[in-house]
Amino acid sequence: RFCWFDRLPLRGRKILVTRPRERAGTLSEKLRALGADVWEYPCIETKAIRPCPAMTGALERLGDYEWLVFTSPAGVAAFRGELRRMGKDGRYLAGVKLAAIGTGTARALHEMGLMADYIPEVYDAAHLGAGLPAGGKVLILRAEIGSPALTEAFKERTIAYDDIPVYKTVYENPRSEELRAALEAGEVPFV
Repeated sequence: RFCWFDRLPLRGRKILVTRPRERAGTLSEKLRALGADVWEYPCIETKAIRPCPAMTGALERLGDYEWLVFTSPAGVAAFRGELRRMGKDGRYLAGVKLAAIGTGTARALHEMGLMADYIPEVYDAAHLGAGLPAGGKVLILRAEIGSPALTEAFKERTIAYDDIPVYKTVYENPRSEELRAALEAGEVPFV
């Protein structure tokens, strides 16, 4: 009998994916391709901070910055929304370099017609902060509660920056009892 799918490494394993609804698909697809039975259960949602006077003010002074740093696609989305609200497009960014924490964030920039000038080899805040080419002032547009590793690395390297929260993460658990029961029963051993 020929059953190629029997050899998939996650065949028969149930895995719970808690990513936001708009970002769960890619991870879920990869897990399914490896044979997993995926249960999508979004427990968090990202919401742009609106209005965001700190971002508006920084973007009005964009010429003060050499780098514009993004740590997530949600930050790119909030930035895109503010640019549109201001009546601006990608041309407004002339002279500013763009950094993305990883390929997902770089893809969000690319969807705006923009290319990241820098992506660290390891996709985390510490490597982004340690590897960003030194130069002028940096504008960070990210989550309300972002990893301190990024700004700590900039401080160590004496890189001037403005760290502006442009979105927040909201934790929602509308089906908590259903999830708790499934976890306690061992129905979903991986999250």
